[in-house]
Amino acid sequence: MKRACCLLVAVFCCFCMAGTAWAGFSIGLENRIIENAVTNHFSLYESYDLAKNVQLFGFSTTSESYCEGYAGVGYLAKSWLQISAGLGLETNPNPWRITASLWTGKGPASLLAIYENGGSGYWYKILATYSLGKYVAVGVHTKRFMGIGPYLQVKMPFYTNCVVYVVPGYDWETKTIKTIVSISLNY
Repeated sequence: MKRACCLLVAVFCCFCMAGTAWAGFSIGLENRIIENAVTNHFSLYESYDLAKNVQLFGFSTTSESYCEGYAGVGYLAKSWLQISAGLGLETNPNPWRITASLWTGKGPASLLAIYENGGSGYWYKILATYSLGKYVAVGVHTKRFMGIGPYLQVKMPFYTNCVVYVVPGYDWETKTIKTIVSISLNY
């Protein structure tokens, strides 16, 4: 199931890349540090302009113990508001998964909220950021299973498509300190 899940999204992403209205592509490696152990999570996101204000998207993430992938539709309702929904698969006996997200932003401030639910249960991510210029953004980040904490993002001055972010967080569910260190390439 893990391979089928990732293959589904990879095929979708290749389809999107072949299109003339390719909108964006992001590949990332997230290192999660929990009680002196590090786990790696590899992610891929692709979007494709279907029509004015409408995009198709695909997302996949995989680690040693988990994989999920989904595809969906996003709608840019206003220049400062985008909503999206998707359907996908995960590594679980009940593999179906749904997602919905909301992005809003104006000027240097933005907010992203993502909600997922399916066989392994619900998950969420909320990220509020404020850009301090061309290369640095700060904010607050919360993600289920990783906790809540301050967010620091730095774009590499020599290659602004390369983004690094760090989140030292506290997970209220497990009462532990967890840290995220991530690097991604965004096109």
